[in-house]
Amino acid sequence: MERKSAEEGTWLDRNVSSSFLLLAGLLFSLMIVIERSLCLKCLQLLFLFLVNVLLRKQLRVVNKLILALFIVFFNLLSPAGEVILKIFSFPVTRDALRVGMGKALNIVCLIYLSKIVVRDDIMFPGEIGRLIGRTFGFFSRLSSYRGRISVKRLFQDLDEVFLTVYEERADGNTYVRRENSFLGIFVIGVIFLLNLVFLYFLN
Repeated sequence: MERKSAEEGTWLDRNVSSSFLLLAGLLFSLMIVIERSLCLKCLQLLFLFLVNVLLRKQLRVVNKLILALFIVFFNLLSPAGEVILKIFSFPVTRDALRVGMGKALNIVCLIYLSKIVVRDDIMFPGEIGRLIGRTFGFFSRLSSYRGRISVKRLFQDLDEVFLTVYEERADGNTYVRRENSFLGIFVIGVIFLLNLVFLYFLN
């Protein structure tokens, strides 16, 4: 289970440090949650989806779709607003549907965002910072091996994954820490400003 070096990694690996990327991701997550327009939320989801494709992350579209449908369904159980459709005797109300779709888009966007901003080389200063960094690092590595766990060999596969991740962390077999480049800061800044424009001027 080999990992690429920083020189062989993605553009983000080479130009944006892990700690800065995580902090930027936290700001973007606030913008995703605050955004009220469903159309703009869909654009944010499309953008995050494309970035995940470029970074070759595991997309698991079917899982995200099922999760979104469950969120919308359970939100419809509390009807609110005008009834726009009836499925047998079950009323589908406009406000409940809109709120449910907004929540579903928020959750899926945040999941795809976390795949982008959480890397296994993240480090913060201090003892607490190192502990947080190790936690995020283990999360990043475990998520990359999720597809290798089968139901038939669940416990055996989990043992192998946990041991592999622990040994790789212990051996220091992770990305080399990178500094922020001007281009990396510029691109993150442009994305941040575009989200601000969408948030304050297009709602």
